[in-house]
Amino acid sequence: MRQVLPIVGTLAAALGWIAPEKVGELTSQILAAAGPVMVLAGTLWSYMANSPKSIIQSAVQIENKDPKLVKEVRAEIKQEEKDKAMGA
Repeated sequence: MRQVLPIVGTLAAALGWIAPEKVGELTSQILAAAGPVMVLAGTLWSYMANSPKSIIQSAVQIENKDPKLVKEVRAEIKQEEKDKAMGA
């Protein structure tokens, strides 16, 4: 964003859409607002991606695409559970 905004601002000033002296001010305001917006968007994305519904949907997609892989993973999990039970 720090590289693109000045370019867009310069083009906008060259085309007469905004006054050249306002480019720096607008760039600063946009960058000041972009930080919190990106943090909020990242937090929302992380919450949605790590929700149980999303995780289950991903697992179903994997199971539909590669059932053999799913069987192998389930076998590994069972083996780990047996190993834990034997060691406990």
